[in-house]
This record gives sequence, C-alpha cells and structure tokens, in this order.
Amino acid sequence: MLYYFNELLENGLSKCKIEETELFIYDKERLLIELVRYKTKSPYELYKEVINNYRKIKNELDFMKVYKYAHVFNRPYIIQTIEKKVI
Repeated sequence: MLYYFNELLENGLSKCKIEETELFIYDKERLLIELVRYKTKSPYELYKEVINNYRKIKNELDFMKVYKYAHVFNRPYIIQTIEKKVI
C-alpha cells in the first residue's frame, strides 16, 4: 500500500532550483492527468480554458508519459477524456 501511494505521488515529479530554493514540481503531462481527475472540482470555465491550452501544445506532450501516469491511477476515464478533449 505504501509503495502504491509513493508511486502516485512521485510520477511526474521533478526538482527545480530557483535562486537558492529547491522546489518539487510536476511535469505538464502529470498536471494534465490531475486536471482530468479533478474536473468536477474545478470551475468549468477554468477547466475548459486549460484543456484548450493543452490542445495548443499537444505536439509538445509526451503521450507515453500520459499513458503511464494514467495507468498508475487505474481510471479508464482519464485516458478516454484526454483522447477525446486534447488529442
């Protein structure tokens, strides 16, 4: 159970240094997964705007990462939504 929890948190996580501060951030592929996961908790207009922005950068996305991250969450609707709304 603990391994699964760590895998959920660590997928897409990277370290970034800004001046003297180290931050942990998620890559854009993981953020897309989170956007879809929490679609109902976001205002619709914000969700729609972010999805439209993802459409504009879809050629920059690594869809192998997207599929990998979605697989970890084991929610088929994530991939279905991304394929329908972004790709």
